[in-house]
Amino acid sequence: MNKLFLITIRLFIACLKILAKINRIHKLILLSLITELRL
Repeated sequence: MNKLFLITIRLFIACLKILAKINRIHKLILLSLITELRL
């Protein structure tokens, strides 16, 4: 896969972890968005 794409995913996951620490509700919302993107 494209390296840039992998790097973007890693940064996105890092952001999810940070938001999860700030507010668990944000994590649930982001996980829901990811699920929709996979569809």
